Amino acid sequence: MKKIKLCTLILILTMTLFGCNSASLKGLLSEKEDQYSLYVIGDELDGSEFEERDINNVYSILNASSLEVAQKNYPSLKIETSPEYIVFDHKELKYRTSHFEELVKFLEYN
Repeated sequence: MKKIKLCTLILILTMTLFGCNSASLKGLLSEKEDQYSLYVIGDELDGSEFEERDINNVYSILNASSLEVAQKNYPSLKIETSPEYIVFDHKELKYRTSHFEELVKFLEYN
């Protein structure tokens, strides 16, 4: 859990310092090939939700403060609902859902 919180903090600080380039998803991609990065809109996740379920393939979590902020920062994602959970590997968007339990199932089986 400490690792997820640290990675999330580093990701937020990096995005704050360098700005969010709406044309790029680099700030959302996982830095590890065998783990996912999550972009969460309309919910606040810190990683403990996954540790409780013995899910260990989440490298970092970025929580958007609002639907509007997410739409402004990443218009290419075409985010229209809240909550929304978007999963990235080290190359691309892999999965998205508006239901937390569906996210959990995806992470458990992938």
